[in-house]
This record gives sequence, C-alpha cells and structure tokens, in this order.
Amino acid sequence: MDVRSQDPSTRLRTLTNFASSIKLESRVPIQRYFRSGTEMLRMADVYYKEGSIENAYTLYLKFLTIFVEKIIEHPEYHTLSSAERSQFNPKIKEIFPKTETLKQKLLHIFQQEHELYEDEMAKKKQEETLRLEKEMEALRIMKEDEERRRQYQVEKDKFMVDVGHRPSNEKSVLVKPDGLAPIFSANNLYPSNYVPSVTHETKAAAKELPGFDRNLKPRTIFLGPSGLRTVVLPASVLDEFVSLADFNTKNNVETCGILAGKLEQNQFLITHLLIPKQNGTSDSCTTQNEEELFNVQDKYNLVTLGWIHTHPTQTAFLSSVDLHTHCSYQLMMPEAVAVVCAPKYNETGYFTLTTNHGLDLIASCRQQGFHPHPSNPPLFEVASHIQIHPTAPVSVVDLRKL
Repeated sequence: MDVRSQDPSTRLRTLTNFASSIKLESRVPIQRYFRSGTEMLRMADVYYKEGSIENAYTLYLKFLTIFVEKIIEHPEYHTLSSAERSQFNPKIKEIFPKTETLKQKLLHIFQQEHELYEDEMAKKKQEETLRLEKEMEALRIMKEDEERRRQYQVEKDKFMVDVGHRPSNEKSVLVKPDGLAPIFSANNLYPSNYVPSVTHETKAAAKELPGFDRNLKPRTIFLGPSGLRTVVLPASVLDEFVSLADFNTKNNVETCGILAGKLEQNQFLITHLLIPKQNGTSDSCTTQNEEELFNVQDKYNLVTLGWIHTHPTQTAFLSSVDLHTHCSYQLMMPEAVAVVCAPKYNETGYFTLTTNHGLDLIASCRQQGFHPHPSNPPLFEVASHIQIHPTAPVSVVDLRKL
C-alpha cells in the first residue's frame, strides 16, 4: 500500500507509535543503553543534516522514549549515580523542541504527499474513464458496422431469390435496399482542403490537468532484501584483522575487535577497526577497559556496527557464547553484524541473529557460558545486508599497545 494514501494525521500517529514502542532488555547492561543513546543521537543528527526528516524524527523520539520514560525500569538504574542518571538531561532539553518542530514539518509533508497522491489517483481515474469510453465507442461502431453488413447481406440474398423467380425476358435491375447507406472510406467523405472544426467540448477533453512539482514525491529509502540498511565493509578489514590476530591464532587464542563507522546517505560505512584490550582463550574472548573504546568512538564520532573475532582451530559459525555476545549488539543496532574469521579453514562468515526466532530466543535465555540451544529453526543466518567494498579504506586503532 502506498503510505501517501493514508490520512496525514493517521500516518504521523502510526510513525510516532512505532518510534515509541520500545522494550528494554534487562540483560543488556544499562551502560550499553547509555552508549547506544549517544550513537542514536549521532545517527539522528546525520539524518537531520541530510534532510531525512522522517528518520531523524524517529530516532529522536526513540531517544526520548528510552531516556525519559523507559530507562528507570532497568534493574540496574538504582546503581547509577545522580550524575550518571542525568548525563543526558541537557540533550533531552535540546531535543524536545526539535522533535516537536520535526513533527509539525512531517505533518505538513504528509499532507502535501497525500494531496499529490489524490491528484495522481484522480488523473489516473480520468484517464481510465476516457480509455473505457473510447473502447466502448469503438465497440459500438464495430457492432453497427457488422449489423449494416449483415442487413445488406440479407437484403442481397432476398433480392437474388426474387430475381430467380422472374421471367427470363425481364431486365435485371439491382436496386439498393432502402435505408442501406453505402460504406465510404474516410478519404471520400471530405474534400481534400477540408479542416475539421474544433468544438468547445473537444478542447475541454484535450485540456491537460494542472501539473505538479515532482520534487514533492516522498523520498525512497533503499533497504536491503532483509529490510535493513546496507553495511559497507572494506575488504581490507579482514586482512588487517587476521594479520593483527596472527600471534594469538598460532597460540590457539581467540582475538576480537569492534567494527565502527558512520551513517551516510542511509547506509553504514565501516571506517574503523578497533582492537580493545582483551583476554582470550581457545574458544572465547572478552574485552577490557571499554571506556578506552568509547573515547576513541567519541573522538572520531563513530557508531558501533558490529564485531569481529577469530576461531583459531574451528570453522566460521556462532557458538552459544557468540550468540549471546552478538545479541546485545543487535538489540541496540538491528544492522549489527558478527564477522567470524577461521584462518585454519580459510573461511570468513558474516552473521546476524534471525529476527523471527533467534534474537528473541537468545534475548530471553538466562544461561551463561557454553550451553545448548535448539537449532531448528535456525538461530543465526548469513547477513544479507553486508556489502564488501574492494577498495574502501579503513583505519585501525589497536588499543592493546597503549
């Protein structure tokens, strides 16, 4: 259905309800929500600057819903200091009026789009009516012509029968049946210098409908087949990461990194590979000093787009621990991707939790460490919204050396 067909107020209300229908996951650390809030504002600001009013409004409203209404419901909220709880207060005061202004702009845009849609539908209806009228007129003429031909044939047959019963010495005279007009071609109807007159009705029928500004058409947002925004991953990320992890890989120790980047023209560009301080084993890896990561992301105005890690001796897949690790990323950012490098098998996997099953199941699972999950339906799948760019640059920040 074309969203422009909706009543503008109803369309805006639907968008507002969607943006504010947020459920906090208690197992996601509250600090990750605060971190996500910072990145949410960065993305909203990009949309605002690019003129993507609808997306900017949605993200600003999500931010307000989380940090004005929902965050107090998180079980860790009481552990925060007063300063931590109020860290977004200045932003909230700034965003409230901006969001209201965007709301009014959206209502105006939706009204314009709705009017344009109705004009388009009226024009299509008029064109369809004219087409049907022409078809009906052509059909009527064809039927009349067929009837004239049939009637002529009947009269002709009758005449020939009558002639057959006359004495042979009578003259045979072919009389044209009464009321049967001869059929002429259009070229014989008018003299060569004849110019048809244009009536007032003909002018009215040929008159064009008022034009419209096509710039008012709604801006199309191009999403991948999964309904997610595209994430562009430079091919060099893989070589850089495998090289940085080589020492650990040879010692059967996992290595992990963070994939960060920016939002641009409604797609995500991975621009930085961040290697945090970490502890690794043969089948797990945990980050340390996350504050250092946040400082780097704030310095370069980055958004977390996923993570990457090695499987030194195994193939590329997501273990039960990996599933839980990635769940927290994907809950905050639906496009977040988990990249798994398996050097021993020369494999690389790009994964995401299935949104119709895996994400909800893992989010509700309270077990820790390695544990079994039902594998059918699948809990994770290949990320179809990833685009590998052969020449895009990437910056590497290895915090292990600091």
